[in-house]
Amino acid sequence: MSFSHWKKLLYTHLDVDRHTIRTTITDHARLSPTYLFLLLAATVLATLGLLIGSSPVIIGAMIVSPLTWPILRVAYGIATADYSMLFRGIRLLVVSVGLIFFVAFLITKFLPLSTLTDQIVSRTNPTIIDLLVALIAGALAGLALVNKRISKTGAGVAIAASLLPPMCVGGIGAALGLPDITIGGILLSLANIIAILFIASLILVFLIKEDDPLRAKGIGIVTVLLIIIAIPLVFFFFQYVERSARLNEKEQIQTILKQTFPHSFVQTVDISPDTIHAVILIEKGTYISPALTQNIQAAITEEVNKTYKLHLHFVPELQSISE
Repeated sequence: MSFSHWKKLLYTHLDVDRHTIRTTITDHARLSPTYLFLLLAATVLATLGLLIGSSPVIIGAMIVSPLTWPILRVAYGIATADYSMLFRGIRLLVVSVGLIFFVAFLITKFLPLSTLTDQIVSRTNPTIIDLLVALIAGALAGLALVNKRISKTGAGVAIAASLLPPMCVGGIGAALGLPDITIGGILLSLANIIAILFIASLILVFLIKEDDPLRAKGIGIVTVLLIIIAIPLVFFFFQYVERSARLNEKEQIQTILKQTFPHSFVQTVDISPDTIHAVILIEKGTYISPALTQNIQAAITEEVNKTYKLHLHFVPELQSISE
């Protein structure tokens, strides 16, 4: 089948009315009292949910948040070369993001909650996987404008986009004086925004007929931004893979040591690029032969499929652990 045939087939399942799309976006993406109320309410919910580690509260905040709409307004402005829509969308997006960061900062400053919950930490190490998820969410958001069935799943699209919580994490990190948390949250927010903007713009360019060459320039700029944000995320992904592999190796080594010394306690296992350092609490009077250490090293090499230098430090307990 030709490209034109596929495009015609797609149009039969979509309601591509330029005026309707513009009206829908304009109604939702404007700095109205309703928009501000939804944004503030969602920000408060998300920040509190992050601070107490509550997934249901965070999900509720994502459903309420209207943050997808400014991005779609920018995407529509690019797809139609409509400068009014484009710059108003950018202005609304900047104001919204700044407001989210500021409100999250204030809430964290005034509440006696300073524990980094799993919900916070999980949004500070973005990888290329997060970017791919955002691209899919952006595709759903763009298609929701022209497909009634997809638009009915708006709550799911909002959750998949996950735009609000990372920016709240940035504000929380700033309030707690933790730059790593702040940078991680902001980076994930930027990745989500750029990815959604990129794919939503492509979809609208594909669906809306417009001969203005400036559309290609707009898509080009967003593409460059996507590549720039993707570079560190690829690096972080490989770091994540390496950490996961190292953690798995550590668990395997601990299991071997526990099996070798059933009445001992493996206190620490530290793995460097070529050396394993382990501290083991053993029963007083236990004899450790050189052959046993060699057997442990051989077992570790076979299990993890890598040769390490093994340094075991045995600490005799005052009494038998088995007592």
